Amino acid sequence: MFRCFRLFVFLSISCATADLGAQTLHYEVVRGDKNLGSMQANRVWNGDQQTFFIESEVSFKILFSFTVNYEQEEIFLGDTLISGYGYNTLNGSKQKETSLTKESDNYLLTFDGVNNRLHKNQILKSMSQIHFMEPTDGMSYFSQHFGKFVDFKKIGEHTYLMVSPDGENHYTYENGFCKEIKVSRDYATFYFKMKPETLARVKNRTDSLFHK
Repeated sequence: MFRCFRLFVFLSISCATADLGAQTLHYEVVRGDKNLGSMQANRVWNGDQQTFFIESEVSFKILFSFTVNYEQEEIFLGDTLISGYGYNTLNGSKQKETSLTKESDNYLLTFDGVNNRLHKNQILKSMSQIHFMEPTDGMSYFSQHFGKFVDFKKIGEHTYLMVSPDGENHYTYENGFCKEIKVSRDYATFYFKMKPETLARVKNRTDSLFHK
């Protein structure tokens, strides 16, 4: 809750200050003709620092009803990822909590209180960025959620396949922004679709929200 409030304040300031900027993308989560929830992706920049914040809520029923909430925040300084935090809950109970901190020549990655070392001097691409920039074929992005890099393979015009330990995701882009994610899991296939009002602004690229 504190992180959501902090980001809200940051976004409010950025909209009123010329030296700052923000981009916000809104998605709905659907399966067939049924709405399962929503997701919001935010990008805030202040000089050389960029903050990415993703939050979503998805509810579905497979014998029982489930509600999954997810939040992730990552901060870049220049081109380098310097910190991150994320967690998800299932029906209100925390399932996973992660944090990431850049140190001198590696990263400290913490899963549910257990510290691990990621032996990378610099992370330039992470999954928090994928909504705001189209990847290239074969590009690898770091997933804080999984604690590993995942690859994007081009499979069509502005469409990419990403395989994770959870299953397959297909990402489709419009003017450099992700407009749809097809999520395939053993139990279901569902979609994160950019809301019409956001998609219209992305297509036109005339809204100042989509320009630094």
